[in-house]
Amino acid sequence: PNAAQPDNSFNPHGERASSNFDVRQHLQWYWTYNLPKYNTAKWLTNGWALDGMFNFATGQPYTVSYLFEGDYNGSGEFFGRPDIISNPQAKHGYNTQTHGYNLLNAAAFAAPCTWDNVAGACVTGTQHPGSEGRNAFNATNFTNFDFSLTKTSRLTERVTMQLRGDLFNIFNHVNFSNPLQPSFSLDAFTNSHFVPNAPGSTTGRLVSGLDPTA
Repeated sequence: PNAAQPDNSFNPHGERASSNFDVRQHLQWYWTYNLPKYNTAKWLTNGWALDGMFNFATGQPYTVSYLFEGDYNGSGEFFGRPDIISNPQAKHGYNTQTHGYNLLNAAAFAAPCTWDNVAGACVTGTQHPGSEGRNAFNATNFTNFDFSLTKTSRLTERVTMQLRGDLFNIFNHVNFSNPLQPSFSLDAFTNSHFVPNAPGSTTGRLVSGLDPTA
């Protein structure tokens, strides 16, 4: 829903952006290597094979939105996008305290209006569509390498037995889910940094958890 709902229905050109399912690079590599056969101790030395699968994909686009706490941009659509006032990528990376990936610097986002710190609300008439574009950010890349070791032995003319060991994500590479699962937004009620003009506001973190499929 973050990308499906426009920030301003009267400006469709402002919604021009990458598709939600836009994956610019995607590589899948499957390989098999049968080890050479030997004449000695065939039951032990023959039938070995190595298999693997490498999967790489760039992250899909996503949109940071605020939900239904207030009509910050004055559009009445209540699914707007914030202003970007600094570098959203200024602080990101794996964080040991939250045990997640700090996708963006939340202090880079602000309510799309002039904020009245005393009233705790937008100054009337200053609302405007947020400067953040639709699908302005990309999730982290996905990288995975699976490996298999197999031993195939012929027991009889008609019976073959295979022993195999499968190692998934053998390099233990950390993959993070796309933040749009199931929704992703800056909550103005629980994140004071959504309004960074307010005194004492702190830098928050937008965190994406581990991908359960990886």
